[in-house]
Amino acid sequence: MQHKLTNCILCNSDKLDKLIELNSTPLGDSFKKNKKDSLSLKKYDLTLMLCDKCKQIQLSTIVDPEDVYDEDYLYTTDISLGLSEHFNLSAKNIISRFKLISSDLVIEIGSNKGIMLKAFQKNNINVLGIEPAKYAVTQAIKMGVDTINDFFTTKVSDEIIANNKNVKVILANNVIANIPNLSEVFKSIEKLLIINDGVFIFETSYSKDVVDYQLVDTIYHEHISYLSLNAIENSLNQFGLRLFDAQYIDTKGGSIRGYVSVFNSSLHKKTNQLEKLLQEEKETKFYTKNDIFYQNLDSLKDSVKEYISFLTEIKHKVICYGASVGCTTMLYNCGLEDCDILLDDNKSKIDKYSPGLGIKVYNSDYIYDNNVKYIIVLAWRYIEQISKKHKSFLDNGGKFLVVELPTCKLVEYKNG
Repeated sequence: MQHKLTNCILCNSDKLDKLIELNSTPLGDSFKKNKKDSLSLKKYDLTLMLCDKCKQIQLSTIVDPEDVYDEDYLYTTDISLGLSEHFNLSAKNIISRFKLISSDLVIEIGSNKGIMLKAFQKNNINVLGIEPAKYAVTQAIKMGVDTINDFFTTKVSDEIIANNKNVKVILANNVIANIPNLSEVFKSIEKLLIINDGVFIFETSYSKDVVDYQLVDTIYHEHISYLSLNAIENSLNQFGLRLFDAQYIDTKGGSIRGYVSVFNSSLHKKTNQLEKLLQEEKETKFYTKNDIFYQNLDSLKDSVKEYISFLTEIKHKVICYGASVGCTTMLYNCGLEDCDILLDDNKSKIDKYSPGLGIKVYNSDYIYDNNVKYIIVLAWRYIEQISKKHKSFLDNGGKFLVVELPTCKLVEYKNG
C-alpha cells in the first residue's frame, strides 16, 4: 500500500513544493525469482518534495514499511563494501568520546544483521538491536547480537526502559531517512535519553550532496527523507531534543553524522563545528529549485543511449554491473531500461530478476565464458574494487564504462 504525503514528516507543515521528479519505479530491492513476478510489480511515484517551512526534503509517495521490509528484503550491511570497517572505527570513537563502560547499553535502530553492534560487543559493551527485516534479524542472532524483530515504536522503547535503565547511546545508521513516522521515533528516543542524559547518534545520506551531485542512486522508496542539518535542528526542539554536534562523512556518496541530546542536557554542549556546518548550508541554498539537475541527467541519458547504439551495431549485449536498490533507480532514469543482463557479486541477487524490468542477474564471472568486451558499471562507487576483481578482463582488452553520477558522465575506467 501507499499514501501521498500531504504534510512534512518533520514539522507537519502543509507547504510542500515539488523539487525533483524522477521516473516511477517499483520497490528497488524487489528482485524476484520469477521473471513474470518481476514484470508485474507495481510502480510508485519517485518525486522529492521540499518543505517551505523547515527545508526538509522528502518523497511525495510513501510505501508502507511492511511492504518494503517483507520476506523478500535481503539487504545486509556487509554487502556495502567498506561499511563494516567504517562501523568498527565509529564504535571505537563513540566508546572513547562518551566514556562507555561495560554496564552501559548501546541500542541501534535498524540494526540489520548487527555488524556495528558486534563492534561494541568486542569492546565488552552491552548491545540491543531493533530491526524489522526477518532475514537480517536471523543473521544477527546467529552472530550473538540480541535483536528485537520489530519497528522502533513507543511500545518498544517502553519495553526497553522496563528491562534496562542503562541506555547511554542510541544509534541509527542510514535508517532515519527510511522512517515515515519520525515524530514517534523522536519522542521514543527522548524517553530513553533522559534517563542517563544519553546521546542519539545518526548517520544519513546528505540531501545537499544528493541535489548538488545528482545522486539519483540514493533516491528510492526506502529513503523517505533527504535530510539536512538545518531541517533536523529546526524540528528537534518540539520533541525535547537538541542537535549539539555534527560531522560530514564520505560514506554513501556524502553523509552527515549528527549527535543529539535531550534539550536541557548538562553534558553535551553545542559545538563550533556544528555552527559552521549549519551556516554553510544556509549560504549555499542547495534546496532552491533549478533545472541543472535535469539538464545534467538528460546529458547523461544521451551519452548512455549513444553508447547503447554502438553496442547494438556490433551485436554486443547491453550488460550492466550492479544489482542494488540504487541501481534500479539508475536503470529507470539513465536510459538503461533495455539492458539485457545485470552482473553482481551478491549471492542473494544471483539468478533473480530486476524489479519491473525483468533483467536477469548473473554472477560477475559470466563475463569470462561469454566473450564480453564491454560492461556499463552502475555501481560507480565501487569501480576500484570491481576493477581489481576483474583485472584480467581489463588486461585482455575489456572495457568498463562507468555511469559516474557526480559528473553525470559516462566515462571509461582506465588505470584508476
